[in-house]
Amino acid sequence: MITDSTTIHFNGEDIIIFPVPAAHTDHDLVVWFTGSKIACVGAICNGHDFPSVDRSTGNAMNYAAVAKSVLDFLPEDALIVPGHGADCSMGEFRLFCDMLDGTAETVARYAAEGMDVEAMKAANILADWSFVRQQLHIA
Repeated sequence: MITDSTTIHFNGEDIIIFPVPAAHTDHDLVVWFTGSKIACVGAICNGHDFPSVDRSTGNAMNYAAVAKSVLDFLPEDALIVPGHGADCSMGEFRLFCDMLDGTAETVARYAAEGMDVEAMKAANILADWSFVRQQLHIA
């Protein structure tokens, strides 16, 4: 497992590789091609879809903070290449991060009220977040 960042110089550009643990899994990496302005972010951005979290090593409640830290690190003109789903602009990545924040807050609120996962699913508590998919033109 990589626990620290590193920079390599290849093909005329610096490539920064850094770990982003405790979100999708505990071993995700971001590979930032500084000259090309392309960020391969693995599952830190799930394109235009709700994310998945590895039950054994991920942390759904930390996902938003980790994704936001990656968003804050990258310049506005970066191209985001997720591990799953379509490539994104920084604006689309920002929508994804907003959705992570909002859904985590929603789940935490209902859990604090005593609702279990099955009841949350039955109540479709995340329905309000379908607008993200609509803004990103996903059916």
